[in-house]
Amino acid sequence: MVERRPVGIQGYFNSRRITHEYDAPVRREGIETLLAVPVVVRGRTRGTLYGGLRENLPLGDRATETVATSAAALAREIEIRDEVDRRTAMLKAAVDPPPAAGGRDDVEDPRLRAGIAENCVVLGELVGRLEDPELEARFRQVEDALRRLVSGESSASPIALSRRERDVLNYVALGCRNAEIGERLSLSTQTVKTYMRNLMAKLDVRSRHEAVVEARRHGLIP
Repeated sequence: MVERRPVGIQGYFNSRRITHEYDAPVRREGIETLLAVPVVVRGRTRGTLYGGLRENLPLGDRATETVATSAAALAREIEIRDEVDRRTAMLKAAVDPPPAAGGRDDVEDPRLRAGIAENCVVLGELVGRLEDPELEARFRQVEDALRRLVSGESSASPIALSRRERDVLNYVALGCRNAEIGERLSLSTQTVKTYMRNLMAKLDVRSRHEAVVEARRHGLIP
C-alpha cells in the first residue's frame, strides 16, 4: 500500500520482505504464496486486492496481471463514484444558486468560465450514464443553464448539435485530441473524427479552433 505497486511473496512465513503482522490469519488459511495489489486512485491507495496459494509455488506473470487489471478497473470505478459525488454536490448548489453580488461581470472571470466549462463537460458525460429519464432531464436543465450563463445567450441557437457532437466539441474546447476524447467518451478515434466532420459542417467552419469559436458564439458550449 505504501509503495503503491503489486508485491508477491513466495514462502510467506520465511520472507524478510514483509512485517509478518498478519501471520496468524494467513496461517489459519494455510497460505504459502501471497500477492497484494493496491487499488490506487489519483496517487492514493484506497484498498488492496489479495490473491494466494496454499502451496509454495510462484504465482506467475499471468496471475499477477489478472489481479492488477482488476485493481485498475476497481480504481476507475472508485474514481467515477468520487467524481459523481463531487459533481452532484455542485449541482445541488447550482440548481438554486444565491444571487451574484457582482452580476454578469463575475462570470467574465476567465478562471470561473474555465471551471464552469469543465463542469459542463464532465456533467454531460456523467448524465449520459443515468438510467432515470426524469433525473436526466433535470440534470440537462442545469447543464444548459450553466452553459447559457457563460455564453450570455438567452435563446436557443438555430444550429442544432447532437448530444454527442456537443460532448466532443466540449473536449475539443479543453484542448483534447481525438484519441483522448475517444478514451474519455468510450468512442473510437474514427467515430470522434466522424462527429467532428458532422459538427464542423453544421457550423460551416474548417478548423477545430473555428468550430469552438463559432459554437461559443451561438451559445452551444461554454
